[in-house]
Amino acid sequence: MERLLDEIDGLKDDLKDLKNEAKSAGFNIKALDRLVAIRRKDGADKETEFLNDLMLYAHATGTRLDLAFPESEPEREQAAAE
Repeated sequence: MERLLDEIDGLKDDLKDLKNEAKSAGFNIKALDRLVAIRRKDGADKETEFLNDLMLYAHATGTRLDLAFPESEPEREQAAAE
């Protein structure tokens, strides 16, 4: 039992080190934690998992999702007027 508890403590330290490395590389740790929680959850369908992965990756890396489908200026002005 002591050996297993020592291994758990070692794994927690490894996880902490990994999160610190990811944070220093510019990743959003809360978003990564959420992504891992979603991926570990049983029963998630593939489309939902993909969309969550995409959104969390974009958030973690600071990528704007609207770059894929930018609106033109006249469309933005019209939407704002409505």
